[in-house]
Amino acid sequence: MSKDLSSISGDDLHWVKSGVTGIDRDELFSGVLIAFIVELDWETFLLPPSHESHLECLQKASAKAEQAMDLVRLNYCNPMVVQTFPNVSGFHKESGFTAGLFYTLSDNESYLIAGEVVPSALVRGLGLELDQFACVELVQGGQVGMIARHALRLYSGALTASTETLKFIQLMNLIEYIASPFEYRKMVEVKKRIARHVAKDADDYNDILEDFKLLTSKPGSAAGPNNGLRHNIIHMGQNIEDLIGPEERAKMFRRLISYTAIPINDMIRLSAEDWEALENYRADRKNEIGL
Repeated sequence: MSKDLSSISGDDLHWVKSGVTGIDRDELFSGVLIAFIVELDWETFLLPPSHESHLECLQKASAKAEQAMDLVRLNYCNPMVVQTFPNVSGFHKESGFTAGLFYTLSDNESYLIAGEVVPSALVRGLGLELDQFACVELVQGGQVGMIARHALRLYSGALTASTETLKFIQLMNLIEYIASPFEYRKMVEVKKRIARHVAKDADDYNDILEDFKLLTSKPGSAAGPNNGLRHNIIHMGQNIEDLIGPEERAKMFRRLISYTAIPINDMIRLSAEDWEALENYRADRKNEIGL
């Protein structure tokens, strides 16, 4: 094969590099397909300056498809069971490559390109089955919607983290982002903003604030250590598995997921609006809770 490739140059070589991945149309159509519109310079696509130019097309297409898959993960995947999560869009587990079929209506032509795009992927799991009735609320293009899209990316990334310690760190980072995406706020303010989305009443609100002491920085006795999870993980270099047992970790992650998923759903509902609309919603929730 190396001898054959050495005799190929120019545009042909860039197309051959897609071919040697072993992914053909039969292989592509054997899996679930996601169809959507992308903007593409068709002339550059047909006569690419390099194989990397094709990989860039794949990366952009995969990223756009992931915007929809992030919503699927939020609404249809069990966040406590990573095996239910679909893999990165376009990724073929058997080959380890990413592939996409690009079609132009004006010329009625389609071309398959493939290559190594995804740096890491899920290596286990049964996948996710959806029927024809599955649907998600679309994220609109307002300022809140832009924040919601990024929050969804962070949510998917956190739940598929390689370790529970990384999952915890990424979920805590996501909480801070959701609470205040434009400026840094202390955790004492962050937790109040999150609690307004989640709490059912004043007692529930106070319980959530108390829970954040354990999640972040909870002082021990006068002579004892700080028992906060994030303090011990970030500042003391410990793993979450060494701090709390498996049953308590599962309960803690369920709470963390609610502290992220519920606000994200509120953001999606207000995604056509400016950020002020979300702040007004939080103020209304404060009154509804009775604070």
